[in-house]
Amino acid sequence: MALTLNEALQMLKEPKWLVVDGVKWSSHTDRAEKAKANYIWKLKARSRTVASMPRGLWFRAETWVDYPSKAVFQLECDFPNTRSHIVLYRLEMEPFGTHLNTGWGPPELCGMFFDVGVTHEHSFLHYAEMPNGPLTPGADPMATITLNPPTNFDSAVVHVCGILNIQNGSQIPPVPLQRQLV
Repeated sequence: MALTLNEALQMLKEPKWLVVDGVKWSSHTDRAEKAKANYIWKLKARSRTVASMPRGLWFRAETWVDYPSKAVFQLECDFPNTRSHIVLYRLEMEPFGTHLNTGWGPPELCGMFFDVGVTHEHSFLHYAEMPNGPLTPGADPMATITLNPPTNFDSAVVHVCGILNIQNGSQIPPVPLQRQLV
């Protein structure tokens, strides 16, 4: 059964609660930065709505141990009958790399370039009026600059929870200490 545009819109806009009981941050090595021993803290939590727990609706957050001002937040939905997912929303706060919007999407966004460190947001809503629909698996290649971008992790949580209508963002566990002295 395919995910419809109306279902995706509902998942994005209706009030949500993260299922955070027992959810903890886990550390991972950034494969692209392995030589630099750059570690990432990752968090993944199921999301539920007033009426249900939609199939495969997940909230993800990442931040880097040595770069606490950089973070990624994402709301995604499992793509039906596959191991892929649909990114409904993504915030990239002070990203390491540049970003170039591809040629398929709203004309006003095509070709926009974001330099290293420019906070930007991806939303499948950019494709809502496009022919063939926006609901393809994988990442959303179109972004817009974030006006009044968050300046730290806590303000980013508030920003993202406001956009995604997450009611219990204050219950997201705090990020562990960036580096612990041994």
